[in-house]
Amino acid sequence: MDDGKLLDGSLTTGYKTLNLHRPGNKGTIYLHREIAKLFCKKGSPRQKFVIHINHNKTDNRAANLKWATLEDMAAHQQQSPLKIAYKKLQKERSATQKGLKLTPTQVKTIKKIIHDPKRSITYKQLAKKYNVSEMTLYRIRSGENWGAVKS
Repeated sequence: MDDGKLLDGSLTTGYKTLNLHRPGNKGTIYLHREIAKLFCKKGSPRQKFVIHINHNKTDNRAANLKWATLEDMAAHQQQSPLKIAYKKLQKERSATQKGLKLTPTQVKTIKKIIHDPKRSITYKQLAKKYNVSEMTLYRIRSGENWGAVKS
């Protein structure tokens, strides 16, 4: 090509991207977002995210892209085959206790403490007590981790 350069792009967290360095406008362009801007209709101004309907982040056909709200995107991610497989693996790991820092009994106790309206211990103190990160506690609270264990 005499008048330009054909760009291959790269993958950023699984998404096809282009890193363009133009005067006054540097940055990463996510191809699925650009394709959605051109070919997919937004149903609402709240729809600020683009999802891949078939969960394949490299399938950037317009028919596979859809504008979504934050809530729609979060619900869609929970249906991802990778997320489902991860949840299954976590459930199996928690059943066999291989490589886990917490036991189901400890998680039940943590959940009771977290949900206690009169709780006096901070997340930082609780994390230190159980030798886990604060993020682990937030994930336990949301049900992302240890969702199968009821308090």
